[in-house]
Amino acid sequence: MAGGEELTLKILVDKAQNKVLFAEAGEEFVDILLSFLTLPLGTIVRLLSMPSDSSQLEFGSLSTLYQSVSALQTKHFWTKVGKDMLLNPRNSAAAQCQKLKIDIDDTARTKYFMCPDMLNDKHAGSPLLSTLEDVKCTCGSLMNTQMELVASDVRLQESTSGVFVTETASFIITDDLQIMPNLLGTTVALLSTHGKTDTKVLEERTLKVGVEEVLNLLRGSLLSKTPLTDLVRQGPFSCNIVKSDTGKYLPRITDSINTNCRRMAVKVLVQKSTKKALLAQVEEEFVDFLFSFLTIPLGSVVSLLGGECSLRSINNLYNSLRSLDAERHIKSQDLKDMLLEPMLAQKFLCKNQILPIREVEAPTLYCVFNGPHSYLIDKRKNSPFFTMLANDLTVTPFSSLSVISALDRLNIPLGDVEEREMSIGMEEVRNWHCHNAFVGTLLM
Repeated sequence: MAGGEELTLKILVDKAQNKVLFAEAGEEFVDILLSFLTLPLGTIVRLLSMPSDSSQLEFGSLSTLYQSVSALQTKHFWTKVGKDMLLNPRNSAAAQCQKLKIDIDDTARTKYFMCPDMLNDKHAGSPLLSTLEDVKCTCGSLMNTQMELVASDVRLQESTSGVFVTETASFIITDDLQIMPNLLGTTVALLSTHGKTDTKVLEERTLKVGVEEVLNLLRGSLLSKTPLTDLVRQGPFSCNIVKSDTGKYLPRITDSINTNCRRMAVKVLVQKSTKKALLAQVEEEFVDFLFSFLTIPLGSVVSLLGGECSLRSINNLYNSLRSLDAERHIKSQDLKDMLLEPMLAQKFLCKNQILPIREVEAPTLYCVFNGPHSYLIDKRKNSPFFTMLANDLTVTPFSSLSVISALDRLNIPLGDVEEREMSIGMEEVRNWHCHNAFVGTLLM
């Protein structure tokens, strides 16, 4: 993190209520707000749940899922790298976010490793380069020789300032994170909406924004309807989480769900008296799919839910971006599209990903010696693995004793449970928005 960086934000406050009506900001602050959409869910949980953070928070099943990955031993993953990838998922827009005035994502940037024996003739047509350290090359050697990447994203070379929005743009940001162009009519309309006719009750203030303030804004965007006011008051967030009404259907997922994915078998232990799912025994592909939620960017979750997730301030941020003109306010249509549907980082797409999410394409890289060579990425092999999954998405290695212990904790008699089998495929995932298991409800 760029801990020493700081910027100023002009805000208009209702003195009587000590409430922020709106803020006036340039491209630096708006770039930071929009970058929230690029953060993987696992990164958000990690950043806002650090032990050193006195206001660390839990985010429902999403935090439980992250804690499950952290608690599982390395032997349950393909490699130690696999576990680290889930606990510290990379941002596919990291190259852009590195230019932010304040970048709160401290995830290690992508590195490239090659086989130390790459000049050997037997490597012809073999994978020689990996973004993961100590992956085994086809020759048997470990890819642990780090390569320096000189080339950079072309879009970052187009301008020396600004990241997502144009350098000269000015914006009005409401207390609940609606972003709109800074126009005279907008200011008057907002004051009228708040019923403010006496300018004497209004006060202009200047707010210093650093790393802690940006982290608090991220936290507030997830938990509060008034994140700017909460930031000014420097107290606990109002925590007015806007959830979907009970029984109300969230928007259906697009029909572009991956139809090539295999159906996944799940054995579920159900309480007969309440019909409530208690525990499930699942295979590795389902666990991979579930853990992959941690790698999905926040903006992709909102996109999957049709721009209507359970978080009001995030909805406002996302839909404000939709309405901004790609020619006048955003630096390019490509950048706008990247924010509206951020992709997974390279090598983070799980094998049986049912959701319509893509990963960024691997760049074509060339070695500066012995002529140009394009490199491929190594692939992993499969092996069976069974896991126990609780209804709150706690994931643990499966054992019969763990089932008994779980039922004991839940105070459910053995005579009140039954086993059922189900098959998970694209139709079930398409309709998961009705249940607690879908990724949209992880943030509720």
